[in-house]
Amino acid sequence: MKCKSRYCVPLLLSILIAGCTTISLKDAKKIAISNNAPILITELRTGYPNSAAGVNLYVNFINLSQKAIKYADITVVAINRVGDPVYGQIRRRRTRTVQCMGPVNPDTQWHSVFNSTWFENIWYSRNINSLKLETVNITYMDGTTEEISESARLDVMIAK
Repeated sequence: MKCKSRYCVPLLLSILIAGCTTISLKDAKKIAISNNAPILITELRTGYPNSAAGVNLYVNFINLSQKAIKYADITVVAINRVGDPVYGQIRRRRTRTVQCMGPVNPDTQWHSVFNSTWFENIWYSRNINSLKLETVNITYMDGTTEEISESARLDVMIAK
């Protein structure tokens, strides 16, 4: 079958390229560990807006450190379709910080749904298209803390 549309080649090419850009969780974990990332975020997404435009946040991560995590405070920015920050209609904030409570032992996954801690109505907006990770603050069970805010280090912490 011959494609007569001018969109066939670009569409097929974009599908092939998109398929090549994803890496396995195992490889993402190796990259994060080699960059001394304390966690690997395996899911960071919003749900669909509810009837009042409330948007939930879902977070999952794997503890890559050698210590148990007490708290992981994750700060994100909501982004619209054209790449600009979205301000919530009620709180008028573009950033939100959520706290994931442990303990999360080394090489263990923290999952928002399994921990009954998905974050409800973080923003009220129908314009949220994506999220940008801004900072991660880790508090370990031994009382030590670690803050990551450099974009290069944050980038390797997200499994893509």
